Order: sequence, then C-alpha cells, then structure tokens
Amino acid sequence: MEYLIAADLEGIHGVVGEPNKTLNDAADYPAAVEGAVLEINAVVAALFDNGATRVAVWDNHGSGKNIDFSKIDPRAERIDTTGNEYRYDFVKSYDFKGIIYLGYHAAEGTFGGVLAHTYSSVSYQYFKLNGRPVGELTVDSYICATHGIPPIFAASDDVALREITELYPGITTVITK
Repeated sequence: MEYLIAADLEGIHGVVGEPNKTLNDAADYPAAVEGAVLEINAVVAALFDNGATRVAVWDNHGSGKNIDFSKIDPRAERIDTTGNEYRYDFVKSYDFKGIIYLGYHAAEGTFGGVLAHTYSSVSYQYFKLNGRPVGELTVDSYICATHGIPPIFAASDDVALREITELYPGITTVITK
C-alpha cells in the first residue's frame, strides 16, 4: 500500500515564529526544519511497520526546498514538484491509499491560529469554498479527494485540526501546539 506524507512547516511541534515575519525569516525556522525531519521519520517508520509498500514525502512549504532529505528515512521517496502545472500533478504516478498531513497550520485570519495563513499571506487574504473561508488543509483535502486519496492523519495546532475534523470527523489527529 502506498501513502503520501505532505509536510508543511508552520504546524510542526514547538514552532511559533515571530511577529511580522514569515517562518523562513524567523529564528525558529531551523527548529521547524529539524522538527519536520523527526515527525516525517516517525510516520515513515510507522507506515512501513504496518505494511506500507511505498511512502512518498512532499515538502510543500514555500519553494519545497526546506527539508534535508539526506536525513529522511531512505525507504521514503522524495516528491519534487518543480515544473508541475498543478499542485497535485504527481499523484497520477502513484496509487496512494491515504495522505498524512504534518506541519499544516490554521487558515489566514483564524483566531488563535499559530502562523495562520493560506498559501501566501502576502498574496491572499483568504480562500473560500462553497462560501466558507478555508485553509490549506481543506483545500488540499478536496484536491486529494478528486484523486481518491483520503486524509488519514494530521498533526498540527488545535485550530487547524478543528478545520480538518469538521470535514473528516474520523481522521486521527495529534495537537502539536
């Protein structure tokens, strides 16, 4: 069975950023990168220990060039989306049975969300689907649904996890902050 790990950085455990700075410009950016490696490796190991035959990891924070893949469990495949026309073009080459979200965060403007934004706080004030403001977790979950890939796990702040559990009440979640 094949699984996809989608890793952002703002929702990684212990990451809080700094006022008026993006995470990439904040003092805890290196801690976010290292924390992501720990979280990814824990999930990769758990998936293979429980019968996974293929696990792919996608660094989807900003440029997608944040995670040091030399530190990632070598059984995992790196997804490189350079040159893809659409956000999830790469899934056509796989048969993913589920997606695991690590490090995602609350939507732009969400009260109490840590490092809350939706894709780019510089470019977008908010996204709406069906008239409702949504964050990256919801948008990515809808895109994955069109490819038949259900979300099975999410680790993030409590605010972002409320958003994903409204959409998928049975999803397993872990609050990281």
